[in-house]
Amino acid sequence: MFFLSCKDNKNSELLQTDYLWQLQSYYKNYDKINSKETFEDFLKYLNSNRQNHFNVTNSENFIVEYHNNELVISAKDQNAFKKIETKINLNADVPFPNKCDYVNEVRIFRNYKRLPKDNLTNEAENHLKNNVDSTKVAIYFNPSNKENSIKKVILFKYREGKASIVCKKNIAKNDHTLVEKIHTHLEEFIISKNRNFDYALIPVEIIN
Repeated sequence: MFFLSCKDNKNSELLQTDYLWQLQSYYKNYDKINSKETFEDFLKYLNSNRQNHFNVTNSENFIVEYHNNELVISAKDQNAFKKIETKINLNADVPFPNKCDYVNEVRIFRNYKRLPKDNLTNEAENHLKNNVDSTKVAIYFNPSNKENSIKKVILFKYREGKASIVCKKNIAKNDHTLVEKIHTHLEEFIISKNRNFDYALIPVEIIN
């Protein structure tokens, strides 16, 4: 009876560590897992990005389930002596980053894989300058420096034919009309281009 209930704690800890790493990597670009639908997105990401150390994301080896905002990961092939299983609380165990604090360039994805940069950045910036105000907007690209904390930045997400705002940084109420105008023209631009991608993060800076 003792052996039947024995749990492989060491491998369970490795399993949890590797999945935490996968989740942190996922959260850098994608939405928080808080429903069955967003959990399915995470599974698609794992399937497209198999670069783990312990092969824990291989669906042939492990079952990953979502219950009440927890991930439950367990080995498929449970022998009579050891049980490998771990749980991750998606609220308590995985911090969700504020993307406005670190996304400083256009990021483009297809099927959950990041694509090489193309001309989208320059084309989108030119479109905004022609339709919004050439002196007030720019696609944000500025590696970390002391000035980052005072910049006005709106981070847009493009997905499924729509652009939405992920977060806003240092945006005052009197900027809201301009933000709406940027939103409208950026979405219009991306849809008109019909590029071969399904997801993008696009930071736009409002220049004082």
